[in-house]
Amino acid sequence: MKAKYIFKGLLAIFLLVAAGCESYNEPVLEDIGASRAFSPIELKAIVRNQTNVELNWTVKNDVDHYVVEFSADDTEFKTIYKTVKVAPTELPVTIPLEG
Repeated sequence: MKAKYIFKGLLAIFLLVAAGCESYNEPVLEDIGASRAFSPIELKAIVRNQTNVELNWTVKNDVDHYVVEFSADDTEFKTIYKTVKVAPTELPVTIPLEG
């Protein structure tokens, strides 16, 4: 009796797994189609005094500039109060913030 329930359970699991694998036919995405980098690698932010922050990161060879944006509401990032365009040759860059 016990073997009968074990066999039925294994058969049900096998059928569910086999049916679930065949229904997913989406191709694998190799590229997201964006023409820009979304965030720098190894970003470091150092507060130099009460109102200045020094930013530095690893530069990619094919990037001509970066856009750094500062927001007042950190959790949602909806209100951008400062935008700075930074060339790779300007790193590390010191940016004064409102204090």
